[in-house]
Amino acid sequence: MKMQMDSYFQRLLASWKAREGTLPKVAVIGDEDRSIYEGEPDQYGYIQWRPKEKTTLTDLRPIEHAMEKLLHPSIHEYLNSYWFGSMEGKYNGLGITLMPVLPGLELEWFLRRLVGYKEAHDDRLDHVPIGSEFNGGLVVIHNATGEVQLEDYERGTFKTIAPRLETLIADLRL
Repeated sequence: MKMQMDSYFQRLLASWKAREGTLPKVAVIGDEDRSIYEGEPDQYGYIQWRPKEKTTLTDLRPIEHAMEKLLHPSIHEYLNSYWFGSMEGKYNGLGITLMPVLPGLELEWFLRRLVGYKEAHDDRLDHVPIGSEFNGGLVVIHNATGEVQLEDYERGTFKTIAPRLETLIADLRL
C-alpha cells in the first residue's frame, strides 16, 4: 500500500506544482498537529500541505477491542503509511475522496466514523467506511475480503469497485 500511496502523492505534487505552482491545499481544521503543513493559511483558511511518511504507528487494537471486531489489514496499512491532507480523484468513472490521515486527528476521525457507521448498520461492522463518492455514495472496505465497495445506504446495496484498496489508490487519477 505504501508504494501505491507514494506514487499517488508524487503525481499529486507534480500536478499541483504544474497547475497552481504550489503544494496541494486543504482547509485548516484547527486542532490538528501542523507538521504536514507549510506556511500559513490563506485568506480562505486553506493551507499548503506535503505528505509525510509515518514513523509512529497508529495502534488500532484498542478500537478493535472496543468494537469487538478485527479490522481488515488494509485499514491498518492505510492509516499507518502516510500523514496527508487529501486523497481524491477519478476511479473507473467515479469521483472518489478517501479519508485524510491528519496528525493528531486520524484516530479521533476514524473512530467517530466507525462508531457512526456501526450504529447505522444494526451494530455490525461488516464494512468499514474509508471515503465517499462524489454522487453521495459511501466508499467502504469489506472487512472480511478487503474489497473496496460503494455503498448505497438508502437501497442497502454494495457494489465492488476495486479488488483491494491498493488497486484503487494505484489507479486513482487526478
